[in-house]
Amino acid sequence: MHYNEFLTETVYGMDDVSLEYLKSMLSDMYIVFSFVENDDVDATVLSEKLSDYFKMVGMKTLKTFDDCISAYMDGLNTIVEPRVTRASQPNVVPRARKYYDRFAEMRSSRNKTIDDVIDYSRIMFCLYESIIENDMKPIDDFDYFRGALDPVAIIEAMRSEEARGFFLFQGSKLFDTNETYETGTCTIVIAMIVLFSVLFIAGDTEEDDEYEH
Repeated sequence: MHYNEFLTETVYGMDDVSLEYLKSMLSDMYIVFSFVENDDVDATVLSEKLSDYFKMVGMKTLKTFDDCISAYMDGLNTIVEPRVTRASQPNVVPRARKYYDRFAEMRSSRNKTIDDVIDYSRIMFCLYESIIENDMKPIDDFDYFRGALDPVAIIEAMRSEEARGFFLFQGSKLFDTNETYETGTCTIVIAMIVLFSVLFIAGDTEEDDEYEH
């Protein structure tokens, strides 16, 4: 997918409330408006600014936007999967693991759609929210209600995640945001956009039965 298509289906379609929340989280730290007043930044202006941002990421990293989306989805998987309890015995799969397993395969799809990204993200963010509320310890159940998501807590937790690896320095961040146009920062920006899309755009199917079987 192209980043303009992604922005058209997410930022450009946001209502005023979600747009204001997104602007407040993005402004200054990730994107800066030098000449446009905050009150004049509507969905069109923000989408244009983010389009320029993703273009710069591509130029800096030599990665396509599909690569950036894959890195974002892989990043969510990295912070969620180890903290979702596995089956303790045959045929007894915790509810959280059941949902995780159902959606995790979306990461490997070659032709990801925006709906795929939104659906995958909703489950991963709901799982991650429950992990945060459980002091970052493994969970076997979770709250599927999108209204329970706390975007600020989720983004802060993501930024605090430490990278794991024998040759990494202690305290190295999984999502390195020191450089504006690098993959780590891009992942956080995508996470913000998708979070507010999940909260304010995605359909609110609260019944569990669809994915329980």
